[in-house]
Amino acid sequence: MKKIVEFFTTEHLLGNLITFVVLGLGIVSLFQLRREVFPQVEFDVTTVSLILPGASPEQVEKLLVTPIEEAIREVDGIKKIYSTSTEGTGVVILQLDPDARDPDDTNDDIQIAIDSVKNLPEEAEDPILRIADTSKSPILEVSIYGQVSDMKLRQVSKDIRDELLNIDGVASITRNGFLEREILIEADPKKLARARISLTELINAIAKNNVSLPAGSIKNRSGEEVLIKTDAELLKVEQVLKTPIISNDEGIVTYIGDVASVKEQLEEPVYKYRANGESSINLVVLKKQNADVIRMVDTVKERVNELKLEVPKGVQLGVANDFSIYVRNRISVLGSNLAIGLVLVVLVLTMLLPLNVSLVVAFGIPVALFSTIICMNLFGISVNMISLIGMIIVLGMVVDDAIVVCENIWRNYELGKKPLEAVVSGVSEVIPPVFASVLTTILAFAPLAAMSGIMGKFIFQIPIIVILALIFSLLEAVIVMPSHFSSWVPSPGKKDLNKKTRGSWFDPVVAKYGKFVSWSMHKRYIVLLMMVFGFAASGFVVQKYARFELFPAVGVESFFIKLEAPQQFSLENTEEYLVKVEQALSEFPKEEITDYISMVGISRQDSNDPLTKRGSNYAQVQVILTPENQRDRTAQDIIEILKEKIRFDRPDVKANFVLRKGGPPQGRPISIDLLGDDYHKLNEISKELITELKKYKAIQDIESSYIKGKTQFNVKPIMDQMAAAKLTADEISLNVRAAFDGVVASSVRDLDDELDIRVRRKPSNENADEQLKGLSIGNSLGNLVRLDQIASFEKEESVAAIFHKSYKRQVNVSSALDTEFEMDGKKITSGKMISVIQPYLKDLGKKYPEIKIEIGGENEDTQESMASLMRAFMVAFVGIAALLIVTFRKLIQPVIILFTIPMGVIGVVYALLLHGKPLSFMSMLGVVALSGVIVNNAIVLITFINQLRQEDGLNRYDSIIEAAKTRLRPIFMTTLTTVSGLLPTAYGLGGSDPFIKPLALSLGWGLAIGSLFIAIFFPAIISLLDDFYYVLETYLVKRHNKNKESLS
Repeated sequence: MKKIVEFFTTEHLLGNLITFVVLGLGIVSLFQLRREVFPQVEFDVTTVSLILPGASPEQVEKLLVTPIEEAIREVDGIKKIYSTSTEGTGVVILQLDPDARDPDDTNDDIQIAIDSVKNLPEEAEDPILRIADTSKSPILEVSIYGQVSDMKLRQVSKDIRDELLNIDGVASITRNGFLEREILIEADPKKLARARISLTELINAIAKNNVSLPAGSIKNRSGEEVLIKTDAELLKVEQVLKTPIISNDEGIVTYIGDVASVKEQLEEPVYKYRANGESSINLVVLKKQNADVIRMVDTVKERVNELKLEVPKGVQLGVANDFSIYVRNRISVLGSNLAIGLVLVVLVLTMLLPLNVSLVVAFGIPVALFSTIICMNLFGISVNMISLIGMIIVLGMVVDDAIVVCENIWRNYELGKKPLEAVVSGVSEVIPPVFASVLTTILAFAPLAAMSGIMGKFIFQIPIIVILALIFSLLEAVIVMPSHFSSWVPSPGKKDLNKKTRGSWFDPVVAKYGKFVSWSMHKRYIVLLMMVFGFAASGFVVQKYARFELFPAVGVESFFIKLEAPQQFSLENTEEYLVKVEQALSEFPKEEITDYISMVGISRQDSNDPLTKRGSNYAQVQVILTPENQRDRTAQDIIEILKEKIRFDRPDVKANFVLRKGGPPQGRPISIDLLGDDYHKLNEISKELITELKKYKAIQDIESSYIKGKTQFNVKPIMDQMAAAKLTADEISLNVRAAFDGVVASSVRDLDDELDIRVRRKPSNENADEQLKGLSIGNSLGNLVRLDQIASFEKEESVAAIFHKSYKRQVNVSSALDTEFEMDGKKITSGKMISVIQPYLKDLGKKYPEIKIEIGGENEDTQESMASLMRAFMVAFVGIAALLIVTFRKLIQPVIILFTIPMGVIGVVYALLLHGKPLSFMSMLGVVALSGVIVNNAIVLITFINQLRQEDGLNRYDSIIEAAKTRLRPIFMTTLTTVSGLLPTAYGLGGSDPFIKPLALSLGWGLAIGSLFIAIFFPAIISLLDDFYYVLETYLVKRHNKNKESLS
């Protein structure tokens, strides 16, 4: 290694060339990196969609969901399974475990298991397996609205979608509120009765007369080949009206137009969509994986502005839910903090080193960062909030090794060595501790890259960025920087060395510190007691005041307002109340609320929400806020104002507010699952639980997943009468469904549209039971039979949805939490609240042993994330310990070095408490990072103590004092540069980002306070270690002499 250093020192032109090549390539790579909010993360979620038209939730559960679940149960690699059964549809949500098995293999087995199910009803559509694709991410929504017909608005949305799909980088466009065309046939029951025609005959007439089939080809006499096809497609209403149903012996034909009305319309909406207070069709634009979100949004917006001039009169276009706003803001904020941190690091260096030496050290920052950017470009890592966090963390670290090397070179200069000798000696002397220091930091971050679960995937880029930057900074410090030093720093003459350098102001500090070290060593046992007392006091403070919250509700940029109306409400009824919510939102300035996207008929947080609620009495508004650093009020402040503004005239219309926190998807603060077989029993138990939860003031917005359904009439065929009437239960079922829900008799394709031809009975003003009794069903003899002659009717209450979790029926009770509420002198957290209600849950489990109670939501997420993080911390701890033992070839000294980690942790706890921040996932991430950084100062210090004892022959007292004084300046500089790099982010000097503040605070203050503790206590600890060695050595000598005497 010494020869390599000497080579680059003499051939400094090569080192300079490498530097400028790296900078050039780095700048080019920087402009090629794509930008996005968060890195693309595979959620490993697979869904199975099931459809059985007209089926009740109970039927969907029994006939579709349960058979599919039973088949999937045998598949390995599934972590969690949920399902929802609603009217006519079912969905099974599978969360895969990528740590247990390759998700592709698991999905293959799931498909095989689904295909093996052969007993699904004939009327059911084939199950559809969908694998969540995160390579395509939404960037914005284009809303289309106006005072024109729905059909015209639909056509405009189609045209705009086609135009936007032509933009390079657009992967796909999801259409919300887009309704398909259909031809609706409404049969008049009186006319059907007079013509003695059943609904079944009408349906069959459509199916048999809507035909378009090829018939091959023939050749005419000239040899020309001619294609033949049978073309009887019913493309127009007029064709349907003239379609024959039956004819009698006299040739009189009864046409569909004789017994039914026919019209072309848009299908009945299941959901309604709105954007910024207008009923609209929303086009969600998704970008391709390698597309840049900012460039894509700008391009789409530019095209939308052009299309505004081309759309028909009365149609308006708007843009909402622009994701690039957050990307621009975060890149701006983190980029500004990065730049300020860089300036602060350079200023710190110039305070303690000559200017030209400081510039040599500082030049290592862009070299390391641009080298990392080159690798990011090669590996496809984007510029996003997570990768920028890695850059900010490592900003002050990349100069640590350069500081140690440069300071030692300068020290050799000050000893009067020749320039080449000073550089080579200065580098060679510190290579072992520098390598060890960098490797310990790498070992601290490396386990984070192997963290399991969604959280591990979420933060994966942080350790990758940090490790790459540290490797390049190490190479720059020991190979390239010596060439810079020899070419950029002139050799100081004797006069220059005798003069006070820029670092001379620090000499009195070093002298006073030397005296303090001497005092602490003489009073080392008192210092030990002080340290023990400090640890005990810190433990008490943590127990008394510290609180943990996975992702605090800070920096929230979106929240949901969820509406629940009475079960009998139609979409239009629910929409009326939704409009009142939108009116309240419209009163807020654009500086606070940019957009609000509304849905009627569904309530969910994301497409994979296992507790999605569907029904005409549900609605929700997603409120999109401006970045928090651009507004005065927090999301919670806005919610409290809205609670006062939104007042409904009916107490049974409820509005709940749900914050959308930063980070990966999370559950609600309180989420309790009740699992069992009897769904109604689970509902009764959930009511008891809700009554208990309402006793706590901190618990807000309690929700239950049990959804009461509409009144249901069960048609019970009477077997004897049914058989006598020459009918089957299947025929009765088909006719009942056709009469009310309608059935698709056939379909026809018109260019890019597929039109369903739907048949149903003409709506009646009669009561439901009267309509059922009067329904006529045609039998095989051509006779009509009234339904009440062959069936009885039962009226009962139904459920709107049935939820499963882990193959059991599930009722979930969840709630929000008032995070400002204090309990035992601390602000409440989900973990604390769960611990308070845990005894009640145990008693509830004993009271109802047939059910199983599971705690999920944020508490489950917290446990999973912290378990994964603690595993990473333990791996890092063991790895660092092993490296230190190998480096020092001793056991006790590495243990003493590892003792510096809890010193840093104490600094983290006090820093967070003083800043009013809870312990969170991001702050604990800072602790893991801190474990690899804070040991570096101790490594360098002990290395120099060992060198002074072995090479210079100093005694145990003088060696500690001399090493402490010699290494104070580099320790002070490395600490201050790392803290300076983090300071702007921790305090938002270049703009605030609350999401990553805890990480910057914990790492920065943990290192600062921990380094101070090291400076105060560590020399005394080493002296105590010497005492231990002395006592042990004395004991061994005495024992040896005693054994020798006994032998003699």
